[in-house]
Amino acid sequence: MFRFSLESYGCTMNNGEAEMVRRRLMSQGNEYVPLEAASDIHFIFTCVVIQETERRMLRRIKEITALDIPLVVSGCLVTSFPEMINEIAPDALPLIERFPLNRIDSKLSLLPPRKLAEITTDQLEAWLSPGSRIDPNEIGSTGEIRNVEPPEIGEGEEGHELPTFSSGELFCKELDSGGPVRTTFIVPISQGCLGNCTYCITKEARGRLTSYLPDHILDLVTGAVGVGKMEIQLTSQDTGIYGRDMGISLPSLLDNLTNIQGDYRIRVGMMNPDGLKPILHATIAAFGSPNIFKFLHLPIQSGNDEILSSMGRRYRVSDVREILVRFREAIPELTLSTDIITGFPGETEEAFQDSLDIISELRPDLVNITRFSERKGTRALELPNKVHGRISKERSRKLTELRFRISAEKNREFIGRKLRVLVTEQGKERSVICRDDNYRSVVVKNELTIGEWREVEIVDATDVYLLGEII
Repeated sequence: MFRFSLESYGCTMNNGEAEMVRRRLMSQGNEYVPLEAASDIHFIFTCVVIQETERRMLRRIKEITALDIPLVVSGCLVTSFPEMINEIAPDALPLIERFPLNRIDSKLSLLPPRKLAEITTDQLEAWLSPGSRIDPNEIGSTGEIRNVEPPEIGEGEEGHELPTFSSGELFCKELDSGGPVRTTFIVPISQGCLGNCTYCITKEARGRLTSYLPDHILDLVTGAVGVGKMEIQLTSQDTGIYGRDMGISLPSLLDNLTNIQGDYRIRVGMMNPDGLKPILHATIAAFGSPNIFKFLHLPIQSGNDEILSSMGRRYRVSDVREILVRFREAIPELTLSTDIITGFPGETEEAFQDSLDIISELRPDLVNITRFSERKGTRALELPNKVHGRISKERSRKLTELRFRISAEKNREFIGRKLRVLVTEQGKERSVICRDDNYRSVVVKNELTIGEWREVEIVDATDVYLLGEII
């Protein structure tokens, strides 16, 4: 048995996978410690969605290797840019492929995301055991990494299953004792996507769509609810295309999950417009369940059709309008979260104005604004008419001002309203953060029990959250 620590960056998917690894290793008798300096082995779940994040990941890998602590790197960096890790640690090799050799002397191993659930305590102990050696035939003459497998193709394959975790190992009640109370549990429902965005490196990292079997997802959600998890976050690169590689759909999955007995809410992760549109009617019907947060994450990315085409996005602005009109007809107070990229190659002042206009028109509650970042290996890297970073930054500032102005206006409309909220986490200075049925953030300045439902009156609002008082 050993002590281990871990850290996760970027997306909800990484956070969910890190938590599953933590729970598996703890269920097998290993001790989780919060600081890498106190551990026998450390895990980093990396993100490379933008260049600055990638640089941060590489800096962290250097810092940990300098501490001479055995390190396992997973996440998107492993399959996107293994050569960058190789520059830091030339002896690093893929973890799962090496373990059967039982002769390993590298202190840094790579774990592709799709092989994450294959990891076991026995494998890690074999790696940590003194005197182990690695077969020199496994390493090239320059020490280059050879065995990182590319993401597998999921769409169209029959009988393909991803390695999985089980509720029996993840939800022992003792795993939730002795630390901060958490009401949230993240459940990945698929790996990869069907898109072909010109700017995105994630598909290179995660591959094409491969969905987890419905019974596996049902098992995890049932287990999480059984130990008191009240917010279940379903996540993937695009939840709207779940099951297309196996002839099923997201709405059918949601119908099964909302039949689980218990007091919980499901938050459905990001859905691209082109993935959501074919299942729109059934998805809206599924969102009618009281067990689903009325929260829609629908990325727009640009308000200009020509820029969307250049991005490789398979929809038009009119598709986004249609989807949102239909959703709001059924759920008038739906919380809308969206994404916008500024400074994409070819984005003129007129095209940027289109993005401002669509945000003003649709009035989302949340907007994730990202300045375009060139990524090696993407087609957008070769596009002409680059936008200067200074201009992209200024456009981001204008969008941010608009986004917060809209959020403040919408939030002020709730002052005086009474809401039923779920207490989800500790806030600052003896306050708690709660969520209403539409997943709006409500801050209550009381010491309340995490996981309980309370009635509050909204007495104030900011551009980020509502302020409630207990009734």
